[in-house]
Amino acid sequence: MNEATAAVLEDGRVQVRVGTVEGIFAVRENRLVPISEERVFRDIQQVRDHLLEIMKPDAVERWIYAPNPALGEISPREAIEAGKTEIVLELIAQVAHGIHT
Repeated sequence: MNEATAAVLEDGRVQVRVGTVEGIFAVRENRLVPISEERVFRDIQQVRDHLLEIMKPDAVERWIYAPNPALGEISPREAIEAGKTEIVLELIAQVAHGIHT
């Protein structure tokens, strides 16, 4: 069996090594999350915060997960996962200013 070790880094992230495989994780809700997934969580929260300024909470969740024609029929969540958070935020700004795409 491979030996596993973990160390907390200065910035609060956790470095985990199992045998020769190593990864760095963020801690979110008492679980380890790969750093790439942490970016998605952070960006979705940013999008939610902007949407809550212009929509009711239940509409926010529907908007995040529904296919969007302005995003090529993918959902804002999928766009965020693909690293296109800025495009989603631009779309929200257009909606906030009454510009329909």
